[in-house]
Amino acid sequence: MAKSKSTKYLDKDHPIYKEGLKVSSHNKSLKNYIKAREKAENKENLFLEKIADKDTTKDEMIENLKNVLIANGWTYKEDKNE
Repeated sequence: MAKSKSTKYLDKDHPIYKEGLKVSSHNKSLKNYIKAREKAENKENLFLEKIADKDTTKDEMIENLKNVLIANGWTYKEDKNE
């Protein structure tokens, strides 16, 4: 017979009791999601670009990600181990 795990109880001072839970609904559009997340986290997205679809291989995703990052001002250094 499997041994059941003991139940853990949170302290009364745990943030979940003081701050409550943050419940969010599923946003139907990407634009609404971005706006809601920027407002919630008080941060602005620098860029959000698609790098793959369901038929993209892992190597293609990595190459697409490199290209998007470079196009948005990042620099890329080749790995010394390659």
